[in-house]
Amino acid sequence: MGTIQTILILLILIVLSSVLHKYMPSISLPLFQISLGILAGILPFGITFHLDTEVFMLLFIAPILFMDGKQISNRELWNFRNPILLMALGLVFSTILICGPVITRLIPGLPLAAAFALAAVLSPTDAVSVKAISNKIKLPHNIITIVEGESLLNDASGLVAFNFAIAAQLTGDFSIKDATLSFLYIAIGGALFGAVATYFINLFTGKLKAMGIEDATVYTLIQIITPFAVFLIADELGLSGILAVVVCGIIISISRPQRFTTQEANINYISEGAWSTLLFVLNGLVFLLLGMELSTAFGKEVMDKQISTLTDISYVLVISALLILIRYIWAYFFLGREEGSRKRNSLLISLSGVRGALTLAACLSIPFTLNNGSPFPKRDLMLFISGGVIIVTLLIANIVLPLICPKTEDDSRQLELDATKKVIQAAIDLIKSEMNDDNRQAAFSIITHYERLLSENSNTRTLKFASDEWRKEIEIFMTGLVAEKEEIKRLLENNTYKKEALLRIGRSLDIVQRRLERRRPVKSILPVFLHKPETGFFLKKHKFLHQDEMVLAKRHTTKIAIEAIWKTVTPENEVAAKRAIDHYLSILEVFNKRFLGEDGKVYADKKRQLQISAIQAQKVKVQELLELGEISYTTAGQLRKNIGLEEAALFEEDVS
Repeated sequence: MGTIQTILILLILIVLSSVLHKYMPSISLPLFQISLGILAGILPFGITFHLDTEVFMLLFIAPILFMDGKQISNRELWNFRNPILLMALGLVFSTILICGPVITRLIPGLPLAAAFALAAVLSPTDAVSVKAISNKIKLPHNIITIVEGESLLNDASGLVAFNFAIAAQLTGDFSIKDATLSFLYIAIGGALFGAVATYFINLFTGKLKAMGIEDATVYTLIQIITPFAVFLIADELGLSGILAVVVCGIIISISRPQRFTTQEANINYISEGAWSTLLFVLNGLVFLLLGMELSTAFGKEVMDKQISTLTDISYVLVISALLILIRYIWAYFFLGREEGSRKRNSLLISLSGVRGALTLAACLSIPFTLNNGSPFPKRDLMLFISGGVIIVTLLIANIVLPLICPKTEDDSRQLELDATKKVIQAAIDLIKSEMNDDNRQAAFSIITHYERLLSENSNTRTLKFASDEWRKEIEIFMTGLVAEKEEIKRLLENNTYKKEALLRIGRSLDIVQRRLERRRPVKSILPVFLHKPETGFFLKKHKFLHQDEMVLAKRHTTKIAIEAIWKTVTPENEVAAKRAIDHYLSILEVFNKRFLGEDGKVYADKKRQLQISAIQAQKVKVQELLELGEISYTTAGQLRKNIGLEEAALFEEDVS
């Protein structure tokens, strides 16, 4: 099967895994994707995709770790630097030194150097897998920070030790001094290179902005290229590409301005959308490819008649238990005094040590033969054990962890509700602080909108914008759309306005209708913006074509939509109807003020600047709540998505 067909099938499997996860949310998405990957590997589809370690690290791990570095809380990374470094360095090397001799005694015929190589490849946790688990399970905030920070940094130490162990097995020669110096050069050099590369990237983008280049897609492309270029160059220099991209992401996050200009906010919005899609695909491909490689590794070892499969499985279980025990002891003596119960925290940390695709990818790089031409000892068994440990740690994290750290749904919703209120209040406070005589009218308009949302969420334990409210709101919006489209037909028949203007309004309505029909329910902070792309799309695309006619016609159809909605109001849908009407009134405000005189344009510009400031204030508040430990990474991600809806609508409404 060709490469293009293979990639297409993998993308289809990613979509299928998301559908399955929607109907069975108790099972984590990575498990679905690994299962589908295993299925694709064993069925006679002809799907083959060799997981070359260097290519895998460049194409998948580099961009994922880069974004993890950008998104992790810099303040908490610094506050928890000691436990993170103890886990990323001390625990990795301790695991190797303990597990190596145990593995060589456990598995007959496995040399000590090969056993150290297996221990090294199993010692680091996988950032992709850890992130996937932390998004699903409500772990204590301090533990999430430690485990995620550890997974960003421990790959370098584990891979360096792995490479030296493999070299020792191949050549029979090993030097502690050379290994130590090499590790310092690779790790420290990689981190320094990441910092220097970030400086020049920021300098370059600053020069572009000074030259007047303001195309948001250009800066988005630079951001996407950055992790690949940084990793590739660092790797060519013999440095740790992993640490380079992580440090690059962290410094870019630190150097991000606290207040965005309109152009910077636009760049940020576009880049976040691009990265969101890219990371979704890359994460899905990582777990699918992992499943495919696991099917191959398991198949080879199962077919080996010299050793029973049950014996292989016993090796997997014993080594997995040993890894968990070492993590527990390490956490108990070095980290257990963090917030909360010492035993409980140690247990949570030990069970959160999920291994992933990086472990198997590194293991696949083990050569087939030694320097003397003889086969590498127990290579297939090492692959089988690596794959087995990955599956065991994933299953434990998905099955056991939720039982240890339960959280009621009501508590989770209340936490999200409280966070939503704080985020909305942050926007209100910011607008009030920036209000003056020049922008007072625009500020009052925005504050009134936010305060209404805050009031509606003040007396309930569930968010107002759950899926049932969402469906009611969409139904109401569709009522207004249908009424507008019917009015467009009538106006065309009566030749009331220019035909081309009416047809373009109708096409804009068709686009909005398709968006609403395919939009999934979300708990939006500002759902009133859900439908606003219509205004921006309509005005942006047709600024110079029969503008007066289009403004008059759109004002007319908007009033028709409001009348149609009023006729459908019932006690059950009253809240949703009021939101829809409020939306249509905001459209009238746009047309009445932005396109009817210079004063209206000045008003619109002031309102837009305040809206951008409000959006940025909400983002800062989310990060602050995350760093204070008041919300989880999952809740922070949901709030950021909600803010993204508001941001998307604002920029689609822009007229340039």
